[in-house]
Amino acid sequence: MALLALAFVAPAFAVSPAKGESATKHGGTPKPLAPSTSSEDLGTQTCGATPQDTLPQPPGFTPGPRWPDLPLFMDAEGFAVRPAGLHVLTGDLAGASADAPLRSGSYHAAVSGPADRWGIPPAWLRDGDGTLVQQRLLEAGLALADLTDYTLPPPCLAALALWEQTGRRHRRGVWKTRFPLRSDRPATILPFTGQEVVIEGPLVSLGKTAKTRYLNFGGYWKVDLTATITAARIAPFRETLEALDRSLGQGKTVRVRLRGLVEDRDGPLVELVHPRQLDILDVTKDAE
Repeated sequence: MALLALAFVAPAFAVSPAKGESATKHGGTPKPLAPSTSSEDLGTQTCGATPQDTLPQPPGFTPGPRWPDLPLFMDAEGFAVRPAGLHVLTGDLAGASADAPLRSGSYHAAVSGPADRWGIPPAWLRDGDGTLVQQRLLEAGLALADLTDYTLPPPCLAALALWEQTGRRHRRGVWKTRFPLRSDRPATILPFTGQEVVIEGPLVSLGKTAKTRYLNFGGYWKVDLTATITAARIAPFRETLEALDRSLGQGKTVRVRLRGLVEDRDGPLVELVHPRQLDILDVTKDAE
């Protein structure tokens, strides 16, 4: 077995598999994670494919040149994999090497899906203790969970969400320095255009056209934050939208959490494509 080396590489410079090799070289048949309510239990089970190869990690982090970039685990032949299910915030890893959540030593990798447009497939990565790289990064607040990936089994998505919640609850990493952004401050959201973010705040109103549903977070759509759902994707959101509409109609304040890619279209906009991008945090009765 060839010795594999870990490197953090910007996707634009990623190395594709060697000629004649397929993107499933290090993988197998994906296996769903068994349901569990414990983050520790989830971390000891297999989410994705059975590990096939070993990936050692160098002593420090080398962040990519822009945020966000994915850290790539690369072997000596130039075959690279990326952690499945994550938006990794390497811009925040620069100051984390002293107490990095990733252990030195060998990592086991298992490809869990098709390669992306750069020819790099996702993989579940485990350290020598059997703990997933995904768990370590999320609980340290150094990544966001990609909860919009329909190729991942629901138990895997639940595990990612649970690990991210741990980092958020303890205000680690970006949960202390960056997120959540405030929905009522669009000027602070726009600098994140083209990046994955988490935003929290009160929903002001709902709007609707024949093709789109609108979640408005201010009174002036040309400036304020808006989230949209196309009619073709409305079905999995219907129950949540009905709850929001009912609460707003009763004069209640509804705080929500949004996650997704920020666009600049008459103020910041987040397009919702998966129901896990929208969470109702709390509902309170407005003062008379």
